[in-house]
Amino acid sequence: KFINREREELIYKLVANSYYSVETKQYGVGQIKLAKYVRNCKYFDYNSANALVALLDILSDIHKIQSNSPKARRLLLEEVLKYENITREDRIDSKILSQYKGLRAQVLDILMDADKDDCVLTHGDLTPENILVDKKNNIYLIDFEYSGLASPYWDYASLIAENNIPIDNPIICSLVQN
Repeated sequence: KFINREREELIYKLVANSYYSVETKQYGVGQIKLAKYVRNCKYFDYNSANALVALLDILSDIHKIQSNSPKARRLLLEEVLKYENITREDRIDSKILSQYKGLRAQVLDILMDADKDDCVLTHGDLTPENILVDKKNNIYLIDFEYSGLASPYWDYASLIAENNIPIDNPIICSLVQN
C-alpha cells in the first residue's frame, strides 16, 4: 500500500548510470525486483568518517535531481492523505492517531511551505541494510522504493535516525551548520 512501484521504476531509471547505483530490474509492476549482486559487501558503518563523507557526497548528487514542477507540493500532500487513509483502513492504534491529530496541522503547514525549500529526489530509507560498501569501499544505495520528492533534509534526518548516529557527530554538526 505504501510503495508506488511505477514511481520506483522511474527513479531506478533516473539513477541507473550513477556510480552509487546497483543495476536493478523490475519484472511487472509490483511483481519481482532483482538487483545485481554486490560481491563481498558489508553494511554501512557511520563510525568511519571517510565513509560518512562519501555517503553525504552521494546524497548531494542524488539531491541535484530537482523537481521544478509546480505539482511537487501537491504530490507531497497527496502522499500524506494516502497514508492517512491507509491508517484508517488498517485501524491503526487510536492512541497513535490521536497523537497524530495534534501534529497534523504542523505537517500540513510544513507541506504548504515545501516550495520554499528545493524539492529534490530523496532516497527516503537510509537504513544500514540499504547502504552497501564493497571491498574497495565503494558505496552503493539499494531499495529506492520509498524515494520521492522532498526536502534534502529528509534524507539527512533518515540517515541520522535509521543509523543511530549521535547528533554531536562532528560530520553531522558540520552538515547542520552548512
